[in-house]
Amino acid sequence: MQIEVDHFSIEKELNDYFEKNFSKNTQIIRQFVNNKEFTEDVNSTLTYFAKYGIIGDMRTPRFKKETDNALEEVFTDFFSHPTPELKTQTLDATKPTLIVLLNFYKLKL
Repeated sequence: MQIEVDHFSIEKELNDYFEKNFSKNTQIIRQFVNNKEFTEDVNSTLTYFAKYGIIGDMRTPRFKKETDNALEEVFTDFFSHPTPELKTQTLDATKPTLIVLLNFYKLKL
């Protein structure tokens, strides 16, 4: 079973919800360097850049491939022997997490 991960959508969401604040946070750090005043905004901005670094590493082709391989292995095994309950859950609209996972990895029960 070959799983295709939609990296384009993931990248778009990261751009829309995370990277759009890059210049604002850069300005906060510039002000901190000039004023030497540590504020809650500075603390939040430092956290932002720490997360930015982690996400940057996660977006490398090597990391993506390792993640894809690990997820493919887990989900292939998991969904290759579904219990009747799991099949029922995937069809139950009140269980959206399973449906999202199945759709994301283009899996069918």
